Amino acid sequence: MAINNVDQLVLGKLLQITFSKGFRRQLVRDHRDWESVKQMTVGMPGGREHRFMFQVGGGPAAIQYAAIGASGAFPAAQRSAVEEKTAIFKELNATIEIDYMLFERLKMAPAKYADSLAMELEDKLVYLKRRVAADLYNDGLGVLGTVAADALTDQGVAQGKVGLTISAVAPRGHIGWFEYDDLLVKASPAGAITANVEMPTGVAAWKVVSIDRENNKLVLQAIDANGAPVALANTAASLIDSADLLYRGTTAASHSRVDLTDGTPRLLIGGNYVTQDYGTATEIIAGLGALVANDGRQVHGITMGGVTGSTVKDCGGQPIDVTFIQQALSQVKTAVGQGRYKYNQLLCAPEMLDSLIEGRETDRRFNSIEDATRGVRKFVYQHGEDAVEFVTSEFARKNEAIALPSGKGEESKCVEFIGTDFKTVEAPGSSSKFHLRPTSGGGHEKKLVSYMFGLGVMVNQHPKACLKIKNFTNSEPA
Repeated sequence: MAINNVDQLVLGKLLQITFSKGFRRQLVRDHRDWESVKQMTVGMPGGREHRFMFQVGGGPAAIQYAAIGASGAFPAAQRSAVEEKTAIFKELNATIEIDYMLFERLKMAPAKYADSLAMELEDKLVYLKRRVAADLYNDGLGVLGTVAADALTDQGVAQGKVGLTISAVAPRGHIGWFEYDDLLVKASPAGAITANVEMPTGVAAWKVVSIDRENNKLVLQAIDANGAPVALANTAASLIDSADLLYRGTTAASHSRVDLTDGTPRLLIGGNYVTQDYGTATEIIAGLGALVANDGRQVHGITMGGVTGSTVKDCGGQPIDVTFIQQALSQVKTAVGQGRYKYNQLLCAPEMLDSLIEGRETDRRFNSIEDATRGVRKFVYQHGEDAVEFVTSEFARKNEAIALPSGKGEESKCVEFIGTDFKTVEAPGSSSKFHLRPTSGGGHEKKLVSYMFGLGVMVNQHPKACLKIKNFTNSEPA
């Protein structure tokens, strides 16, 4: 039978309503990788771009043996080769909006509502940091995920909901880069989002409503320009197909996209396709996905191959094993010279660490280090003199792990960040962080807005010293 509340009694409303103190945030607020980016900081973006000197050759052919007692010339000179490289700063912005009258009412009881107002401010700052944390592992092209070959599922097409699988082995994308409630556009490999071809007619964006990290699955909801659901006739009406790419944004506002039909970023210029530099292809900062590579791509003018390419260990699609880690660390130390750098951390997904659970029990090179004073416990792999800590991140791709070196003096950092922390925009002559939003008619809406921005770029000063272990598999979900 139906349950009646006590307020149905004659004097039931004499009992007041109780409220919880504050509220419990439901969204993930972890942005530890942003702290890692800040630790890479070496300077501020005080100019229009950042330039750095980069050695591409050392001239070893100038060293030759000579026959004793025989006349002859010294060997021909071969000079060291140094080039100047350029990195363009990228800007990340955020907008905070609140109704003016609500703001005024909140101020009347600040002790009661301060936490509610702070929520909106803090959430945007958290998402700013989480966006950079995710892009730390991306390649600067903005692809969040590549649609797998699995068939789409009906998750309520009458409400515009479809389920899809994100490829775990495609060269671009990762289930960990998606956020709940984020807005996406689906594009072809060529980067197009044509209405009724890549995006259904009337659909302005796909909203993320469910994320299943373990199985690499998403549920997306089609919405119109006002945020209302758009009904679909069936899953085919979503126009989502295998190998399609998912980007952040809407059909009205999205960052630049490049043609990735052949796997490399291209733009059509004067009737010819021109390969793009990952550092300038889009407005997005180029992260470790581009900065730690050895496939010939261009990043800030550097060709990531040969002497200027990173050290990459390809596991050939095999299950991750301690042997690959041992070989990869030996490989990178040999490539740059034993003892030049220390390797203290291996950045990886939690799934990789979980897959090594059996190796922890049988291999004495795995150790747990506990600091009782600081309350810190670490899991490390001993490689020579280096105790390499496994640092897990939700943003690290499941089939890749990256080790960045640390050195002394000028070589203390190989990957550097030149940029600012996030700050609130203030109008000249005003200390206010909130502003009335103007209307198209010249007046102002009864809404307050505040803006935040950050500026920066990442560069790799010694790609060969940076290690990537890739193309491995992890244990299947139980």
